[in-house]
Amino acid sequence: MKFTKTGYYGVAISIFLAMNLVRVALLSGTGEATYFQADYALPPIFLWAALRLRAPRWFAAIGTFLLSLLAVCCDAVLVIGRRFRWGPDALPQYLQGYQDLPWSVIVPTAALLLAGAALVSLPLGLKRRRPFALWPLPTLLVVLLAIDTQIGTSRFRDGTAGINLITTAIPSIAPIYLNGAVQGGSLQTFHRKTMYSDVDRHNPPPQILSISLESFGLAREPNRRAALIEPLIRELGGLYKVEQGAHDYFGATLQGEVRELCGERLFGNAAQDGVLRQLSQCLPSQLRRRGYDTVALHGNGGRFYSRWAVYPAMGFRQSFFYDDLAAADPAVTACPETAFNAACDERVYSRAIGLFDGQKRFVHVMTLDSHLPVLDAEPGSCSSIFAENSSLCGYAKLLQRSLAQLGLALHNAKVQPDVVFIYGDHAPPFASELARKVFSAEAVPYLILRKRNPDQDRQPSTANDAAARVVQ
Repeated sequence: MKFTKTGYYGVAISIFLAMNLVRVALLSGTGEATYFQADYALPPIFLWAALRLRAPRWFAAIGTFLLSLLAVCCDAVLVIGRRFRWGPDALPQYLQGYQDLPWSVIVPTAALLLAGAALVSLPLGLKRRRPFALWPLPTLLVVLLAIDTQIGTSRFRDGTAGINLITTAIPSIAPIYLNGAVQGGSLQTFHRKTMYSDVDRHNPPPQILSISLESFGLAREPNRRAALIEPLIRELGGLYKVEQGAHDYFGATLQGEVRELCGERLFGNAAQDGVLRQLSQCLPSQLRRRGYDTVALHGNGGRFYSRWAVYPAMGFRQSFFYDDLAAADPAVTACPETAFNAACDERVYSRAIGLFDGQKRFVHVMTLDSHLPVLDAEPGSCSSIFAENSSLCGYAKLLQRSLAQLGLALHNAKVQPDVVFIYGDHAPPFASELARKVFSAEAVPYLILRKRNPDQDRQPSTANDAAARVVQ
């Protein structure tokens, strides 16, 4: 293949523009308003240098491929991290539980990333080895940066407002992982309201149930908030008084558990020795020292987020994961219509609530059914307030189903817990901007169910009553 002089001048810019055009197409509709990712200039720059130095073709090909993959991965991590109010530092720990990950989603995505990185190496098919001209690419980057200083908002834009003509991910991601490798994980006191601060240390209720509800988002509109919790309120039938409010959140799922159970903000890997030692001050540990039996349950495997090590460090005497639940109950199988090969929330609720027997006990459940991605649902199968988006509809149905199952399990229990704390771990990180805007980007809801005395009037609370009492 022969290229004209003009063609050689256009090679670097062509690679850069091609990768960014694919990026814009993939992120269309997600609300990501950055149009050029500067990191995609690295592969053509490396390729130019390799050809200049007459490096072996295999070296040029592998280096270009790896840099392309690095740029794509850092870009993806940063985009996803903004959905969690900055959660990329948890990624290495997330991957430690590789056996429990939703590979049916990850494999096709990884294949697309690898294919995109491989396409960048196509210029290596040139028969002529003469290096192409590089200067047009830096010139373009300088022009884009100059324009962005006038119309852009921030390179680290967090939210949906404003645009950025050009951005970069590697300088944002690399310090997080380098700092984590040197200093390890850490905890910082979370100076905001959480379940940890809500429990009376001097006189805690005898039987406490904690439910960390996966991706339970704080709907911005009261009617949506009411619709999501209505199945729970209906099934409870006035058994509990309901209080509702909102907590600030940062990070992904395990950070949400640490926030509520420990009153701390987690940075990095919770399974590191330094962090595990600090977890000894969490609520389960404090209650256990007061004579409570403490148990944690999660429908996925214990390797996921290293919960096999984190839960005991928090003070849980016993932890049950998928293999434990399946061994004890043949009815526990992989839950259909969900992303993970894990137990359904309904089975986990049944096991957890069945532990209460009138003795001092603290039981914690981390749910899974509503973990994104969720299967799309026909908008017509949802109420009109969730029907504008198929992903939003599918999410609402799973969350409502999980809460209905929790309410039914509580209502039918031989011994009900005295207090039930239900809280979101993080907002639902929808790819669709339309669905994501339905929920707050800074806060998640909580519900506190306090058991009524037998002689109290069991006038049922309504979902609208609870939703109207949200405290921001």
